[in-house]
Amino acid sequence: MTPFADMLVRWALDYPARRTDPFKGNDFAHWIRHDLAIAARDLISLRDEPLRIKASAGIGQWTSIPWIGFFDERATLTARDGVYVVYLLAPDLGTITLSLVHGTETLYRLHGPTEGRRMLRERAAAIADSLPQFHARFSTAPITLGSDADTPLNYEAGHAMGRTYTLSDLATTDLTGDLNALLDAYNAFILLEKQGSTASTRSELR
Repeated sequence: MTPFADMLVRWALDYPARRTDPFKGNDFAHWIRHDLAIAARDLISLRDEPLRIKASAGIGQWTSIPWIGFFDERATLTARDGVYVVYLLAPDLGTITLSLVHGTETLYRLHGPTEGRRMLRERAAAIADSLPQFHARFSTAPITLGSDADTPLNYEAGHAMGRTYTLSDLATTDLTGDLNALLDAYNAFILLEKQGSTASTRSELR
């Protein structure tokens, strides 16, 4: 098992118990934000895209679904909106999902949970449909994060493609290969979006 896989196992095993501890100044929350984020950054050190890596255990309190996000500056710098790649830990299921996902906040705020999630599912499906060359490696099927809370349901609605790991999977899976392949898909989507925007602008100028 690789060092990063070991860290993901610790993340998954320790989080359910540690989230009952006080959040402020918590050493495990710091480990997630700092050590886990650095380990994830090391996996993509050879990439050229303007990627920022953040890991979250929550803001002011433990989050129901902790995450490690990879944000391309050309698309978004926040988990609230735009498209990004993320590891999502489902603490109650003991699984970790690597996801190309669409952020939820604007649609949720403007249209409410029911309509917002419907629109997210449509956008996620459109993202997946635009990247058929990656379907052999990544599933476009819905994901389950094991909670009826708003945040997990929003992630589920915004998921376009990815892969879900059990803890036993982590010992044998090429995590670096999977992550970089999904970041390739992310980059391909950004380029498609840029091409579409350029073509639209040219059309308007005619």
